[in-house]
Amino acid sequence: MDKGKMQMLRQIMELEFVCVELNLFLDTHPEDQRALQDFRQVSEELLNAKAAYEAAHGPLLNFGLGRAGATWQWICDPWPWEINWKGSV
Repeated sequence: MDKGKMQMLRQIMELEFVCVELNLFLDTHPEDQRALQDFRQVSEELLNAKAAYEAAHGPLLNFGLGRAGATWQWICDPWPWEINWKGSV
């Protein structure tokens, strides 16, 4: 798997982690405007990162949000558990 693709996947994973953490924080601090602003910003960055990845490399999900292209691309790449994260990025 090429380095640029791995970097994009890693960025998506990092943004998802931040979104989950901010979501949990907001569950207990719903009035925190800074956290809410951060959540909105990171959520937007995540949507953009996913859109960029899918435009360049195909779908991240096999159903739901991703659209089928001219070919069935879902099966073309290694599964998440097949990626050698130690040898990348």
